[in-house]
Amino acid sequence: MKCYLFCLGYKGYFVLQELVRLNKLELICGVVSCEDTTQESYFENIKEICLKNNVKFFHKTMLNKIDKNKIAIAIAWRWIIKDFSQVIVMHDSLLPRYRGFNPLVTSLINGDECIGVSILYGINEYDKGDIIAQRKLNISYPITIWEAILKISYLYAELCVEILEKISKGQKILGVPQEQKKATYSLWRDDKDYFIQWKWSSKKIVRFVDAVGFPYDGAKVLFGGNVLRVLRAEIFEDVRVVNRDYGKVIFMDNGCCVVVCKKGLVKLCEVVDMQGKQWNAPKFRIRFE
Repeated sequence: MKCYLFCLGYKGYFVLQELVRLNKLELICGVVSCEDTTQESYFENIKEICLKNNVKFFHKTMLNKIDKNKIAIAIAWRWIIKDFSQVIVMHDSLLPRYRGFNPLVTSLINGDECIGVSILYGINEYDKGDIIAQRKLNISYPITIWEAILKISYLYAELCVEILEKISKGQKILGVPQEQKKATYSLWRDDKDYFIQWKWSSKKIVRFVDAVGFPYDGAKVLFGGNVLRVLRAEIFEDVRVVNRDYGKVIFMDNGCCVVVCKKGLVKLCEVVDMQGKQWNAPKFRIRFE
């Protein structure tokens, strides 16, 4: 039996590239994709690979034209897949940890020493299905979300090829029930969740800036009623501040604001306005809201 791949984003694109490189495209019967306004979707790239290699390509709106007696494998897919004989999901965490939304972002903000991918059976309750296989890798900080995506894309490709080969040989795909008591959840994010919280430690703030950057919307601060985007930040050597008011600028270092956090100091190395124009502090006495 062959499978349909539901592909989105760089991870979906990378898996298809690897299937081309390994001459494994014959293991799939088609690809489903669509545009995604929340981040770069790689829709055109995915479509181009399919057209160049004579792989059936379907937009998300064309599901009525697909044989749903097949298996669907979801790669970075953000929507519920219904009515297929089986649905297999690839998830950016070592389940049962970080069920839910943007788990890779959450793990980087939390400073986890390893990240990973789980492949599991899709069921009605999200990310609770039996685990088929997992891969993990160790990381060190600083690391941006884009660097982490590049790294785990290789894990996605390895797991996808492994499962496709088993399915093509008619092998039974066994899953292991998750340990429910060890489950944790990662919540969805909206616009408010991109603002830096100065009550955090300097280490967490720097991890946050790196974790919500491209292809996400970027870390933000509010000053004078205007939203600014922080593209790059680093830890600055702490000093003894007896009235530690979070969010106040304590120093200027080469034109960059050094801000007081609950623990430590953060240097805002690159700040732009919402139009992408470089922002420079108009004065020394600044409090970021």
